[in-house]
Amino acid sequence: MTKINLRKITRDDTEEIHRIDSICFPADIAYTFTEFLYLLRHINQPCTRGIKGFIIEVNSKTSGFIIARQNKKHSEIITVDILPEFRHKGYGEKLLNFMEQFLTKNMVKYIFLEVAVNNEPAINLYRKLGYQILKEIDAYYPGNISAFVMKKKI
Repeated sequence: MTKINLRKITRDDTEEIHRIDSICFPADIAYTFTEFLYLLRHINQPCTRGIKGFIIEVNSKTSGFIIARQNKKHSEIITVDILPEFRHKGYGEKLLNFMEQFLTKNMVKYIFLEVAVNNEPAINLYRKLGYQILKEIDAYYPGNISAFVMKKKI
């Protein structure tokens, strides 16, 4: 039986989420350790604004995470990372749904995200969950890869 646990990211998780991000994304896209330290300096503070993040553990193994920046009435998904061996099993969807429920409780009305135009699995997941493409940004990622900006009303 698979045991799934969702929990808040803490600063103590910085090394682990940096390791996961380094596996999930090429070096020119992945966050550096210093960037994660900066991003997580005030993670999950009790105020409604700021950086929010959750880890998904499958059978006690950290399998992925999600980080969002919350403003007053909207939020931006900064990154969703699922280790390759846990992909296509619904864990990314669980993380997104969990974050959306959390943000809804904090009065967020809209969620935005950017995704590489060639990341079809992610785009398909976001569309399945109700995200719509707003626009395309040329050369957003290294290698002149464009990004879609997507939005969902929650």
